[in-house]
Amino acid sequence: MLTNWDIVSGYLGFSGSQGHYTIGDYTSNDWYKGYQGYQDAISISDQNKVPVFIYVYANWCQYCKKFQKELLTNSYVKESLSKFVKVKINPEDSDQEKGLYKKWNGRGYPAILFQSGSERPVYVSAPYVRDSKGWKMMTSNDFISMLNKNG
Repeated sequence: MLTNWDIVSGYLGFSGSQGHYTIGDYTSNDWYKGYQGYQDAISISDQNKVPVFIYVYANWCQYCKKFQKELLTNSYVKESLSKFVKVKINPEDSDQEKGLYKKWNGRGYPAILFQSGSERPVYVSAPYVRDSKGWKMMTSNDFISMLNKNG
Protein backbone atom coordinates (compact mmCIF):
# COMPACT_ATOMS: atom_id res chain seq x y z
CA MET A 1 0.00 0.00 0.00
CA LEU A 2 1.34 3.42 -0.96
CA THR A 3 1.57 6.02 1.77
CA ASN A 4 1.47 9.79 1.32
CA TRP A 5 5.21 9.80 1.85
CA ASP A 6 5.78 7.19 -0.90
CA ILE A 7 3.88 9.41 -3.32
CA VAL A 8 5.70 12.56 -2.24
CA SER A 9 9.14 10.98 -2.22
CA GLY A 10 8.56 9.74 -5.76
CA TYR A 11 7.27 13.15 -6.82
CA LEU A 12 10.30 14.89 -5.33
CA GLY A 13 12.69 12.33 -6.78
CA PHE A 14 14.09 11.09 -3.47
CA SER A 15 14.59 7.66 -5.00
CA GLY A 16 17.62 9.09 -6.77
CA SER A 17 16.67 7.53 -10.10
CA GLN A 18 14.94 10.39 -11.89
CA GLY A 19 14.31 13.43 -9.75
CA HIS A 20 16.45 16.52 -9.73
CA TYR A 21 15.63 17.73 -6.21
CA THR A 22 17.20 15.23 -3.85
CA ILE A 23 18.59 15.06 -0.37
CA GLY A 24 22.29 15.45 -0.97
CA ASP A 25 25.18 17.56 0.27
CA TYR A 26 23.11 20.61 1.26
CA THR A 27 22.94 21.21 5.02
CA SER A 28 21.63 24.16 6.99
CA ASN A 29 19.96 24.72 10.34
CA ASP A 30 18.41 28.00 9.16
CA TRP A 31 14.64 28.47 9.05
CA TYR A 32 13.11 30.99 6.70
CA LYS A 33 9.92 32.68 7.86
CA GLY A 34 6.93 34.27 6.26
CA TYR A 35 6.10 35.04 2.68
CA GLN A 36 9.51 36.54 1.84
CA GLY A 37 11.21 33.65 3.62
CA TYR A 38 9.21 31.27 1.47
CA GLN A 39 10.36 33.08 -1.68
CA ASP A 40 13.98 32.89 -0.46
CA ALA A 41 13.61 29.18 0.33
CA ILE A 42 12.33 28.46 -3.18
CA SER A 43 15.30 30.30 -4.67
CA ILE A 44 17.74 28.32 -2.50
CA SER A 45 15.93 25.11 -3.43
CA ASP A 46 16.34 25.91 -7.13
CA GLN A 47 20.02 26.82 -6.72
CA ASN A 48 20.91 23.71 -4.72
CA LYS A 49 18.39 21.24 -6.22
CA VAL A 50 17.21 20.35 -2.73
CA PRO A 51 13.61 20.00 -1.49
CA VAL A 52 11.85 22.52 0.74
CA PHE A 53 10.24 21.48 4.03
CA ILE A 54 7.28 23.76 4.76
CA TYR A 55 5.84 23.92 8.26
CA VAL A 56 2.50 25.73 8.55
CA TYR A 57 1.41 26.78 12.04
CA ALA A 58 -0.58 29.29 14.08
CA ASN A 59 0.63 31.01 17.25
CA TRP A 60 -2.46 29.95 19.24
CA CYS A 61 -2.28 26.29 18.13
CA GLN A 62 -1.43 24.02 21.08
CA TYR A 63 -0.54 21.13 18.74
CA CYS A 64 1.90 23.42 16.91
CA LYS A 65 3.51 24.52 20.17
CA LYS A 66 3.95 20.92 21.29
CA PHE A 67 5.39 19.92 17.89
CA GLN A 68 7.85 22.82 17.99
CA LYS A 69 8.87 22.20 21.59
CA GLU A 70 9.14 18.42 21.57
CA LEU A 71 9.93 17.36 18.02
CA LEU A 72 11.61 20.25 16.21
CA THR A 73 14.10 20.68 19.06
CA ASN A 74 15.10 17.00 19.03
CA SER A 75 18.76 16.78 17.95
CA TYR A 76 18.17 13.82 15.63
CA VAL A 77 15.19 15.54 14.00
CA LYS A 78 17.24 18.74 13.58
CA GLU A 79 20.02 16.76 11.93
CA SER A 80 17.59 15.15 9.48
CA LEU A 81 15.86 18.46 8.76
CA SER A 82 19.21 20.11 8.02
CA LYS A 83 19.15 18.41 4.62
CA PHE A 84 16.11 20.49 3.59
CA VAL A 85 15.55 24.17 3.02
CA LYS A 86 13.13 24.90 5.86
CA VAL A 87 10.40 27.52 6.00
CA LYS A 88 7.72 28.40 8.55
CA ILE A 89 4.46 29.88 7.35
CA ASN A 90 1.84 31.37 9.65
CA PRO A 91 -1.26 32.15 7.54
CA GLU A 92 -2.51 34.44 10.30
CA ASP A 93 0.53 36.74 10.10
CA SER A 94 -0.17 38.29 6.70
CA ASP A 95 -2.51 38.24 3.75
CA GLN A 96 0.36 36.93 1.61
CA GLU A 97 0.92 33.91 3.86
CA LYS A 98 -2.82 33.34 4.10
CA GLY A 99 -2.98 33.45 0.31
CA LEU A 100 -0.22 30.85 0.01
CA TYR A 101 -1.94 28.42 2.33
CA LYS A 102 -5.27 28.95 0.62
CA LYS A 103 -3.63 28.38 -2.78
CA TRP A 104 -2.24 25.10 -1.41
CA ASN A 105 -5.74 24.10 -0.20
CA GLY A 106 -4.46 24.14 3.37
CA ARG A 107 -6.73 23.25 6.23
CA GLY A 108 -5.78 23.14 9.85
CA TYR A 109 -2.60 23.37 11.86
CA PRO A 110 0.05 22.13 12.03
CA ALA A 111 0.69 21.03 8.46
CA ILE A 112 3.76 19.72 6.68
CA LEU A 113 4.34 20.20 2.98
CA PHE A 114 7.27 19.47 0.70
CA GLN A 115 8.23 21.31 -2.44
CA SER A 116 10.86 21.05 -5.17
CA GLY A 117 11.85 24.52 -6.32
CA SER A 118 8.98 26.35 -7.96
CA GLU A 119 6.77 23.25 -8.27
CA ARG A 120 3.50 23.25 -6.33
CA PRO A 121 3.96 22.06 -2.71
CA VAL A 122 2.64 18.64 -1.79
CA TYR A 123 0.80 18.21 1.51
CA VAL A 124 2.19 15.21 3.33
CA SER A 125 0.90 15.13 6.83
CA ALA A 126 0.30 16.74 10.12
CA PRO A 127 2.84 15.59 12.69
CA TYR A 128 -0.02 13.93 14.56
CA VAL A 129 -1.87 10.68 14.10
CA ARG A 130 -5.19 9.68 15.57
CA ASP A 131 -5.36 6.60 17.77
CA SER A 132 -8.03 5.20 20.08
CA LYS A 133 -7.17 7.82 22.73
CA GLY A 134 -7.20 10.85 20.42
CA TRP A 135 -4.45 12.71 18.65
CA LYS A 136 -0.88 11.58 19.23
CA MET A 137 2.28 13.27 17.98
CA MET A 138 4.60 11.26 15.73
CA THR A 139 7.64 9.87 17.47
CA SER A 140 10.98 11.33 16.48
CA ASN A 141 11.82 8.05 14.74
CA ASP A 142 8.58 8.14 12.72
CA PHE A 143 9.19 11.77 11.79
CA ILE A 144 12.79 11.10 10.75
CA SER A 145 11.66 8.08 8.77
CA MET A 146 9.18 10.29 6.95
CA LEU A 147 11.98 12.73 6.14
CA ASN A 148 14.60 10.22 5.13
CA LYS A 149 12.62 7.54 3.37
CA ASN A 150 14.22 7.01 -0.03
CA GLY A 151 16.67 9.84 0.79
